[in-house]
This record gives sequence, C-alpha cells and structure tokens, in this order.
Amino acid sequence: QALRASCGGEVGAGSAEEFLWSLAAVRSRTFSLGVKEFPQLLGGRCEEVAMVPFVDFANHDTHLPACDGLIRESADGLALEIACARACRAGEQVFISYGTKPSAELLLGWGFVPADNPHSAVELEFTLDRATAADPDRISLCLLAAQAAPRSCELLRIPGATEPGPLAVRILLTEAQPLPAPLLSLSRLEKLRPAELVALRAYLGDVEINRRLVAGEPLIFEARGKDEDRSEQDSDELQQKRAFFAQMEARAVGDLVGIFKALLAGYPTTLEEDQRKLADGFGQGEPPIIM
Repeated sequence: QALRASCGGEVGAGSAEEFLWSLAAVRSRTFSLGVKEFPQLLGGRCEEVAMVPFVDFANHDTHLPACDGLIRESADGLALEIACARACRAGEQVFISYGTKPSAELLLGWGFVPADNPHSAVELEFTLDRATAADPDRISLCLLAAQAAPRSCELLRIPGATEPGPLAVRILLTEAQPLPAPLLSLSRLEKLRPAELVALRAYLGDVEINRRLVAGEPLIFEARGKDEDRSEQDSDELQQKRAFFAQMEARAVGDLVGIFKALLAGYPTTLEEDQRKLADGFGQGEPPIIM
C-alpha cells in the first residue's frame, strides 16, 4: 500500500504479483559496483548496484574465482569491460562468477541450483546471549574466533554503544568443514560465565587462549609439566577445574547437537526421501531442472 501511494495510487503501482516479479527480476540481474573497479562511474560513492545490459546474460560457474577486478569500467569510464580469467575459444560460452554462494542462495536469488557446487553450505544463524556490550573482553574473544575464518563466519550484529543486543553471527556449514572452528569456539565461549572466563584466561594466558580460539580447540584446563612443583592441595584444585571445564565442553557440544536436530526436524522430508525424489523426477514424470 505504501508503494502504491508513493507511485500515485492504483494506476502506477500495479499488483502485488507484478511487484514481486519486478523485484525478482531486478535482484537477479543487478551487479555490485565497487569504487576500486568503477571509480569514475561512482564519482566518490563507496558502493552502488546497477543493472547492466548483456552482462546479465552470462551464466554462473561455481568453479570460477570471484569476479573482483574482472568486471570493471573502461579507461574512459564510458563502458563496462569483462576481463577473461583464462583463454577463451571463438564461440565458447562466457561464464562469470556470482560469488562463492551456497546453492540455497543461488536458488532464492537466481532460480537455479548448480549440479556441482563446492560452496554448498547450510547457514546457521544464532546469537551469543553472554556476548553483550557489558562484557567487552568476551566480545573481543568472540570477534577473534569469528574473524579467524571470515569465509565461514559472518558477523550480523556487533554490540556497542548504539547496538544494545548481543553478538549475532551466521556460520556456513559445508561438507568440507561441517564444524568450522568459529562455531566450536563461539559455542564454548557462550557456556562460560564471567568468573569462569577470567579463571580460564588466568590459567592459560592470553596467547594460548587466543591460539585455541583461532584453531577451534577445546577451552579446558590441562595438566602442567610433570616437573613442576605443586602441593597436593593445588593438584586437587587443578583436577576439579579440569573436570569442570570438561563438563563445559560436553555441554557446548550437546547444545550444538540440539541445534542440528532442530534444524533437521524443520525439513518436511528426510535426506533419503529427497534423494528418491531427485532420482524419480518431480511432477508428472518430469525431471527437476538442474544447471
């Protein structure tokens, strides 16, 4: 209704179906224009999107590198150029990369599913309720863990003075990395209460805890060198701490198992049923369209 009003009423706005068709057409054919590749066209703006005739005819190749720098403006700024990443024969189809996108995003945004997509992934979004602006040390550790693998972890919300909510992230789970390091490290950090996190940092030290977060290794107390002198009381205390953080590890892993079960329960069919449907075809005996 707001769109119709802004367009002058019923005559200019069209129907809801026409709006959705137009939105899909625009979103599936626009290109991001960065200032590095389009300095003259952007005229000082940092980034813009545009519909580019003819270039949108190019199909997506999942095995091509991202097109950063390959689609650019000409020297005089009056035309758009596509630089070939490899030699092409006359008459050969020209492909570009839409980016390292999972199949679900390609289906939603462009209407196709590649037969072989090395970037296929399951997107997992969640918030870390303990990672708020009130706990800047935890935020720093979470950011370190998340940024260690930027391709598999996207920061959706970073708490701060103008953002009171907790840290929110999107994790990509792939066949090659079903449990990426950021997912494991962030899950472990979320289970630690403030006092427990302080105790762990005091025992491991910042260098070691940072290394473990980047590598996705467990955040647990470990026995120190055999030659180190310590009293029997200290040894008992250490054993209690090790047992406690082992329980934290089990709880973190248990939470992940619960998340994965909930994700699977949200699908109306099982993987085996989907595979049978793919093999048998859809509808009236027609095979699914897969590019």
